[in-house]
Amino acid sequence: MRRGLAWAADEHPGKEVYLEVLRANTRAIAFYERHGARRTDERMCRFPQGFELAELEYAWTLN
Repeated sequence: MRRGLAWAADEHPGKEVYLEVLRANTRAIAFYERHGARRTDERMCRFPQGFELAELEYAWTLN
């Protein structure tokens, strides 16, 4: 994670990196938060198969 964020900061300084994670994926959420991510959005993800799952968006501001 650190290496990827460092690369992104070098290539795109001042930008944000974000990802979406299913709300039920608590282990991934804890991992992202330990690595400095902040929650920036919450929404329902609608799948073409006809179901919905709650998802969260996390972001890091690159320096």
